[in-house]
Order: sequence, then structure tokens, then C-alpha cells
Amino acid sequence: MQTKPFPFARAASCHPPASQAAMAVVRLGSLLALAVSLSMPAVSLAASPSGRLLASQCAQCHGTDGHAVGDIDRLAGESVAEMLDELLEMKYSPRQDKLMHRQARGYSDSQLRLIAEYYAALDGGDDGDDGDEEDEDDRDRDKKKDREKEKEKDKKKTEDRSKKTSKR
Repeated sequence: MQTKPFPFARAASCHPPASQAAMAVVRLGSLLALAVSLSMPAVSLAASPSGRLLASQCAQCHGTDGHAVGDIDRLAGESVAEMLDELLEMKYSPRQDKLMHRQARGYSDSQLRLIAEYYAALDGGDDGDDGDEEDEDDRDRDKKKDREKEKEKDKKKTEDRSKKTSKR
């Protein structure tokens, strides 16, 4: 009794020599691609994104280079510790009516650190003068203005509520 060869064995012998050569080239190319990919440094798929990538959302208001236009805070060259403290304070604040508070909640603590490190590493555009006292004075003045604006908003809300209740 004669046994038949497996169908795939017969199919391989049916290919003309040109097709076999083409398949050999494809196999060699695949092996070469595998060798190249194995020689490259391994990158974890779960690696956290860089500070620059994480800060892309911040760039909409604070500028791509950390130099904001208008009355928005400049972040370039600021202290990592100060920025991180402010970001964490915003993240864990019970307030939800501020945009920055909501933005900060979208990041983990380690991601906020990466963002702070990214902006701290950018050129702050200082003129060589230390200027820390002036920067602190500017920040204090800005914070005072913000508090005054908040008080005005709260006062207006209270007045509007009292007007609505008096109309009833």
C-alpha cells in the first residue's frame, strides 16, 4: 500500500524556482527585521510619557515655551518645588470652580512632577539679575488681585441670589 505525501509537502515542491527564491528573500527580510528589532534597546510599553508631552495641555494657556501671553503665569524657569507645590495644592483642593484645579486633577502626582521639571528646565528669559524678590512681589501682587477678583465674584453672586429671592 502506497502512502500519499502530505498536501503541503507536495505544494512546496510545486513552486517554480523563481517563487522559491522570492520566498527565500521574504524569509531573509523577516529575519533581518527581527534581528534589528532585537538589537534595539527595549522600551517599556507602560513607560510614562515625557514631561513635554504631559505639558502639552498646559501650553494652550502658558505657551509652548512656558512664556504665557497676557496675565497668565509664566512657567519657564520657575522652581520645580514651587510649581509642584502649587499643582498639588490645586489637585487636592476641594474647589472645583477653577480651571487649573480641574486640570491638575487629571494627572497623577508623578506626572505633575514631570510637568514641573519640564517647565523648570526651560529658559526663563532672566536678564542675569537674580530678581527673586521681584518675582515674589509680582506673584504676591497677582495672588492678591486674584483674591480680590474672587471676592468681587462672590459678592456679585450673593447680590444676584438676594435679588432672586426678593422677587419671589
